[in-house]
Order: sequence, then C-alpha cells, then structure tokens
Amino acid sequence: MTTSPATEPATVVEGLQLLWYIELRLADARWWTDPEAMATVVAAVAATARWKELEVIGAAYRPGTPLGPPADVVRQLASGGPGLYNLARGGPRHATYGDETEAWLQIGIAEHVLKLISHVRGDVLDRLGPAAIDDMVTAIARIRSELGDRVRVLEMHARPTALGELSYPHLISAPPPDTATPLSAVVDVVEQEPARELPEGALARTARLIAAAEVPTGATRQSIGELVVVRWVDDPRSPIEICQAAARHEAWLVGILGP
Repeated sequence: MTTSPATEPATVVEGLQLLWYIELRLADARWWTDPEAMATVVAAVAATARWKELEVIGAAYRPGTPLGPPADVVRQLASGGPGLYNLARGGPRHATYGDETEAWLQIGIAEHVLKLISHVRGDVLDRLGPAAIDDMVTAIARIRSELGDRVRVLEMHARPTALGELSYPHLISAPPPDTATPLSAVVDVVEQEPARELPEGALARTARLIAAAEVPTGATRQSIGELVVVRWVDDPRSPIEICQAAARHEAWLVGILGP
C-alpha cells in the first residue's frame, strides 16, 4: 500500500482518552473458581497505576460500592462468577455510567475468557502519563508469566478515543480496510507465537504479522517474556502526538497486511 501526503483536515481532539482492550483465553473453562488464577489476575491489575485512581466497584452496571483491598475483590469476583464488573473513579453511579468518570476498568469473566477494558482521561491521564500504557502491559505480562500456558493473549491494544470529536490526517492513499486490530491503535501486544487457539481468520493472521514485523523509526518493538509489545507513542497525554502515532500505526498495519 502506497502512502501520500495528508489531505484531510488537521487533527481535532475533544476530550481525549486512552482506551485499552484486552482479551485473554484461559485453559480452564471455569477459571474463576481457581483461587490461584483469580488471585494472580487481581494482584496484577491491582498493582497498576490506574487501580489507585479507582474508588467503587459494581456488578452488571449496577451502582457500585467502595472498592476494598485486592483480597476482597478476589472474593467478590470468585463468588459472583461470570459477568461484568465495573470499577470507576467517583461515587456509586460511576460504576454504572463509565462516560461520566475519568478512570474506568471493566473486568469481564466468562468461560475460558478474561476481558479487561479500561479508559483514562482528563486529570487521571495527566497524572499517569506514560504509566497509562506501561501499567497494563506490565499487568498482562505478569499474568502471562505467573500462569504460564494456562493463559494466552488473544487480543490486546490501546488506542485514542474521545468524548467529543477525534479526527486526524490519514497517511494511506486508499480507503482503510477492515482489520481485526484497530487501525488507530498506538500499542499492540501479541504472543510471540500467537493464536494457537484461534481459528484461522483475520485476528490470527493479524497477530502473526504483528509478531513478526519490523517497525519503523519512531516505534519500538519489545519482547517481554512470551509477549511482543509494539508501541508508537511514549507519552499518551498529548492529543497531537497520540493522533500522529495512530496515523503512523495505521499506515504500518495496512502495509504489513497487504492487499
């Protein structure tokens, strides 16, 4: 895919936030009933910088209650079982309405699956800075290391989103294709030998290509245990810099995916 100078309007960002999407597959279908697995997951996530910003926890989009210590969260998730658990900054209602809070973390539990979806913005993003990226990478690398082959990363990326408008010049000369990974991602995390459990398809192919691809100047490729981390921005607080990073990632991903 060839590239061409940007012809779209200048970057516009209103209410920048950094959004993480993480999906892990666990070998045990009812993994939440294993005290070791649940304790490992909660300890790793509770060690993140964003956890310190969270104040309430609620299940199934119901108003939350005060967030207790990790041991209490382990018991709550293990006893609650499959479902969605929302942790948020603010009062009880913020566990229900994620768009109203500057820090949000959703823990999704299902058979064979753990999902973590989180955003930070505003003052929280300003406080975290690079840790808004680093903390989740460190958490998942810890889970992957401590649980070994009992867990695999299926999909993991961070991208800029916004409460208002977000647009930036695109560096590709044709309409972007549909991809398994967002074109606007600024961090991709894949297994070094990805997608053994995935059926052949777009997600498996994309993960394999990302794991093997070289990255251009301005991006970094790092191996952490069994994971490969491709990162396009150091500090996600600048709306201009993070959108420029998203544009570079878009051009790179389209290039490695090919026609």
